[in-house]
Amino acid sequence: MVLNVTVSAPNQLTWNEKANKVIVTSTTGQIGILSGHASMVTTVDIGLLLIETVENQWIPIVSFSGIAVINNNDLQILVSAYEIKPKITEEVAEQELKEALNSFSDLNNNTIDKVAISQKIKAASARFIALQIINKKKIPFL
Repeated sequence: MVLNVTVSAPNQLTWNEKANKVIVTSTTGQIGILSGHASMVTTVDIGLLLIETVENQWIPIVSFSGIAVINNNDLQILVSAYEIKPKITEEVAEQELKEALNSFSDLNNNTIDKVAISQKIKAASARFIALQIINKKKIPFL
């Protein structure tokens, strides 16, 4: 048995794929989903969705806040936005991550700014790791 994975976001085409396993970044950590997983609803945080296709290829997707629902081997991931392949280079992604990290360390005690910058850090980190996976510099879970 395989998982039927659907990733949807407003103003974007729906992405569908059959998969052996999926790793979802939730607000409480990463969740691994295999065929036969119990029905569940969870929140999705800014981060990576890692999908291993039935051809044993890993597809990294940068996702932005939403929910994931698994029921009878159908995984529906509904997010505010997602990126299959970031439209930047690995070097630009690394620079964005460094800038976001530096911005966070330069903050005083402004909670609103800390939340906004922590979201930038999550997105920049997810893009950087996704590009490393795409460029075969990083292999997930070996």
